[in-house]
Amino acid sequence: MTVFCGLFHMVQAQAQKTYLEEINGVERLIWRGEPFLMLSGEFHNSTSTTAEYLEPAMVAAKKQHLNSVIVTVEWDQLEPEPGKYDFTCVDRIISLAEKNDLPVVIAWFGSWKNGVSSYIPGWMKRDTKKYFRAVDRKGEATDYISTFCTAAMEADSRAFSALMRHIGERDRNNYVLFVQVENETGLWQEDIDYRPQARRAYESAVPEELISFLRSNETILPSPMMDCWVENGRKMKGDWEEVFGDNMYTPAFFMQWAYASYVQKVASAGKKQYDIPMYMNTVAMPPKGLMFNPGVVQGPSKHDDEAPSEVPAAPLFGTGNPLFPSGAPVFQAIDMYHVFCPSVDFFSPDIYVPAFKDVADAYTRKDNPLFVPETGRSASAAYYTLAQCNGIGFSAFAIEDAYLDRDYIGTYETLEELLPIISEYQGTGLMKGFLREGTETGTSFEIDDYIIDVRYVTEEKRSFGLVIKTGPEDFLLSGIGAMISIRSKNEKVNVRYEFVQEGRYEDEEWAMEVLLNGDQTSHGQEVYLRGRVDFGDEFSPEPEEVYPHHNFASSEARQDIVTARQKSPSIYKTRVYSYNKN
Repeated sequence: MTVFCGLFHMVQAQAQKTYLEEINGVERLIWRGEPFLMLSGEFHNSTSTTAEYLEPAMVAAKKQHLNSVIVTVEWDQLEPEPGKYDFTCVDRIISLAEKNDLPVVIAWFGSWKNGVSSYIPGWMKRDTKKYFRAVDRKGEATDYISTFCTAAMEADSRAFSALMRHIGERDRNNYVLFVQVENETGLWQEDIDYRPQARRAYESAVPEELISFLRSNETILPSPMMDCWVENGRKMKGDWEEVFGDNMYTPAFFMQWAYASYVQKVASAGKKQYDIPMYMNTVAMPPKGLMFNPGVVQGPSKHDDEAPSEVPAAPLFGTGNPLFPSGAPVFQAIDMYHVFCPSVDFFSPDIYVPAFKDVADAYTRKDNPLFVPETGRSASAAYYTLAQCNGIGFSAFAIEDAYLDRDYIGTYETLEELLPIISEYQGTGLMKGFLREGTETGTSFEIDDYIIDVRYVTEEKRSFGLVIKTGPEDFLLSGIGAMISIRSKNEKVNVRYEFVQEGRYEDEEWAMEVLLNGDQTSHGQEVYLRGRVDFGDEFSPEPEEVYPHHNFASSEARQDIVTARQKSPSIYKTRVYSYNKN
């Protein structure tokens, strides 16, 4: 009977494994049989190394309204001696996930972290002959394992396989959502590995499957790789420079193939043991305009939780690589990775550059659901990720440090109320998100027969939000620091708000707190997303501070703006009506 029960629970758990499924034309994350949107955060790299650090961090995450966290498992801890695995850290993570009812993403720090091999075991670090490093243009060994080191690839594959097998055996309640394979791979200082093994591969024939892929997708796949192949005469065979040309892009194409092939060996070994979604993350560069300043940023020494320096139209990073980091799954390389690394399900940007929307849009593809595993400690962009890009999740790095950040916690608290509605409308075309960046003053977009005009209140320190068309004339608005007006595509018709209810969702039921009209809506012409000023008992102000519960002034920004106060996004249920101008 005991054996039967164990088998029953094993089958039940396997049936509940996380997976990806297309719903309304977009890829959704399915957890325990239901679509799951992640309001997440990534812990500091070392938080998981002891229970003393991890347990209070997990408790704090729940209080911050997170519904999931990203936690690291480090190779040097997992395999302190060759072939001897210590799963203490893994068991700790899963046990605390169960205790706090908080699902986790496990980030595997294997061969690379920020491009550097700092988390490989000590026995590998000391044996540089067997586990050899990439070489720079000076002929000197670097601090990162070469993608052409078969011994390292095989060791990583064995360790990752052991990790995934243990997760599959231990995680009977399916608290591990999915797994990150490696961390921010790619060459940060060079365009190519100058080791002789790499040079020989560079001067060898381009894999036939890549040529076949280019030939089959020429008319539908705009990318630097496709452009170089076409401009170089659509050659069907030859070495890398013969096929793609002697230019600044070709070394990056080569390194993308090298990293993708290496990671595929690792990821496939793990999936054979426990088949749940896997992703790779990469430091993300803006698709247009801004680049790192190579005179300031020193690649691997850059802290994860700091935004990189930037200069307009800066020179290409390092030695001239336009696809920094060279070999990483940057958005231009996703197709290459799909060909040579099919065991990885999606590729995710770590966004620290001041161009969140451009990067998020570039990684939002039908074959690549958007997940933002790392960004600065601001939750504003979560609205854009989930509402505009139909993303599966949003996560800021070093989430422990946001424990007393009212802006962050308040934004997640409001989004927590909205998640069921956002989930329902993802992929329908009836939901849009917006986010102010730089000197932007507003935006406009269409939903069905309506045009929504968003005017950013520049006096507010944050402007972001969403608009959802929930009925023929009904709209749900949420956000902060913006004025929302709605007009018809028919220029002969005026559109006005019939009513505007400000409130909140309690157990998925709408609770109106105030009905706005007159001056508060500019007589039905616009709604000011003014934000909530209260934070409940947990965030009560000091007695001498004055924080009114609500702000009942006019919707006109300069009369109702409260820049000195901490505010969370507000929610409005509205209905519009139309009448002819003539």
